[in-house]
Amino acid sequence: MASFRAYVEQLTAGIQWLRNEFGAKFSGTIGLLADMVSEGTNQAIKARFVTSDTCPNDALPYIGGNVDIERFVVDTDDTYKARLARSFELNSQHGTRQILLFMLSEAGWPLAQVLEDEVFKALPQPWWSQFVIYFPEGSHSVQIGTAVYGDGTTYGDGTLYGMKGITAERLSEIKRLVLKWKRPASICRYILFVIDGNVYGDGSHYGDPGLVYGGVSLQINVQ
Repeated sequence: MASFRAYVEQLTAGIQWLRNEFGAKFSGTIGLLADMVSEGTNQAIKARFVTSDTCPNDALPYIGGNVDIERFVVDTDDTYKARLARSFELNSQHGTRQILLFMLSEAGWPLAQVLEDEVFKALPQPWWSQFVIYFPEGSHSVQIGTAVYGDGTTYGDGTLYGMKGITAERLSEIKRLVLKWKRPASICRYILFVIDGNVYGDGSHYGDPGLVYGGVSLQINVQ
């Protein structure tokens, strides 16, 4: 059977009143409606296959919401589809250091690091539950900002007080993905953008030639 319309014509072939002008139009319309419903159903079923050509781009937000995989600012339709196709694998890694690094890389920050407290040691006593998202010098374009409250800048227009080189949308995106993909029992102490020099806990060692601690950095709270 090629189509429902052909099937209806076959069924009504022996019914004379359905073969005249108006009867044929009526039966043909019934078959056409059935074909439209069938085609729509087929397209809806195939739309979820993100690696095939049958997946329309406007279906991606719905698929992403269903599998709980967000789209990042830097994503194209193709990169987002590739991540959606791995949704089961990625969700199974939820709460691991590896998934945090992967999501940061997917969001456009391939050189970002996840430093646990026993490594970073930003407090006198390290806590197993705490970590820092660390952006080394050269891995970002963040700089110290000149905008201050009261200088005429409109609060809420996207300007970030105290920093520049990154949009509020991108910064919020980092915070959201960290809070979402981290281990529930862990606490992200802050996000650290190193602008120049070295900071304590970045993996460098006292006594290294030319090493001076106390570099310029920006510390951003996650919550």
